[in-house]
Amino acid sequence: MFLNNILSLMVPRIRKHLGTKILGVPPHTTTYEFGVDEAGRGPLAGPVVCAACYLPPGIDVQGVMDSKQITNEEAREEVYRRLTTTEGVLWQVVKAEPALIDKINILQATLAAMRLASIGLCHQLIHQNINNNKILDCHQAMQYSQIEFSSSEEELSSTFSILVDGNKDPFQGHSMTESSGLSLESRAIIGGDATVPCISAASIIAKVSRDRIMNQIHEQYPEYNFLNHKGYGTSTHRALISKYGWIEGIHRTSFNPVKTMVANHVQPRNQKILDIVSHKNDKIKSEMNAPQIDDTISLQEEMDPLDQLSVADLRSKCAALGLDTVVKRDQGPKGTGRIRTVLLERIRQHSSTDPPVLVSSSSSSSNQAKEEPVPQHDAPSSLSSEQYRRSKRHRTSNTTSTEHAMC
Repeated sequence: MFLNNILSLMVPRIRKHLGTKILGVPPHTTTYEFGVDEAGRGPLAGPVVCAACYLPPGIDVQGVMDSKQITNEEAREEVYRRLTTTEGVLWQVVKAEPALIDKINILQATLAAMRLASIGLCHQLIHQNINNNKILDCHQAMQYSQIEFSSSEEELSSTFSILVDGNKDPFQGHSMTESSGLSLESRAIIGGDATVPCISAASIIAKVSRDRIMNQIHEQYPEYNFLNHKGYGTSTHRALISKYGWIEGIHRTSFNPVKTMVANHVQPRNQKILDIVSHKNDKIKSEMNAPQIDDTISLQEEMDPLDQLSVADLRSKCAALGLDTVVKRDQGPKGTGRIRTVLLERIRQHSSTDPPVLVSSSSSSSNQAKEEPVPQHDAPSSLSSEQYRRSKRHRTSNTTSTEHAMC
């Protein structure tokens, strides 16, 4: 029993390397061919995105061509939809963020993303572990590639032919070829995105995936207009960087003009915003920690005691000072608080060194004579209110007649 278990584990591996020469059993190998391409090596901002795509034999998706030849974004989206909804088509997308690009340079970041996308697609083809709808960054893809899958006979008898657009083979001389445990054969094809269908499909998936990422960045920073230039170094984009500054985590510091700005110690835009917010928070905290009692006392000291009196109290104070307590309709400013304003003005004028000035109620008098203050008479308790008002009008008319006679 033990010997049978050992043989069941060893035979597939021996078959893979020695084939029919020793065992005399035909190695039932399966070869998968897929294409790899990138989008976004040249822009000043955003990630470089690499895609690996497998097209089943005999599958011909309408519109698949080099993504650079499809200039309309909506047309690319339509071809992307056809690709991703076709049965049997598998793909993997990996992005290298600006931080990695600036650390190891754009070429090495692109080759690393190509390798990880290829390894991810190999695992999909073997284990049918579909991960199409998720774009992995290089760190996530590396963790995925290091998962120890069970070594099935299908895995040991599968070979992968990887066709890469361009003149650089990402697997040439790299240790991942051996460490992956997969049988890989890779080849770089110049202009492959225009001549090899699986590479064309990979270029469309990479381009659409990156455009969607840049559209999301545009929603965060609409003033940079990423929706139109997608982070490429257009004159408009360069002018906007000069106007608003560069964005940390979005712009590549190894690309000019941001490289020069960093060399000149120009802070990123989001760091400036953080500094402003931090300064405001510190100011708010200092104001909150300031003693509130002293502020209240100073306000109370500056407040005029007369402002706290009611209208009835102001009338009483006017009466005590011998001032007129009656406020006519044409006196003082219009609106609410008119009576209070007039009474306060009389008390404050009386408190000053100048004698009180009485406001004349007759603006159309031809003689412009100043009216003498009319002495106030309290109504006798024996008279009714109506009798008191009649006697008051009588005294006022007599006084006016006397003044005219004197003039």
